[in-house]
Amino acid sequence: MTTRTTHAHDGDVVDFLIGMTFTRPWRVDKWLPVFAAMPRMLAELERARQRLGGRLHPAA
Repeated sequence: MTTRTTHAHDGDVVDFLIGMTFTRPWRVDKWLPVFAAMPRMLAELERARQRLGGRLHPAA
């Protein structure tokens, strides 16, 4: 079940959602490059967060 939430905020808000879905787990050639790039993408977001301010919330 999906829950929708809202937040009252004055000003601009940017929300990045990064993830992946394994729809065909046997197609390693399709998902492995994305999986391998995930740490670099998260590191880049962390550098941008430090530069611009903000929070990074890893999914549980």
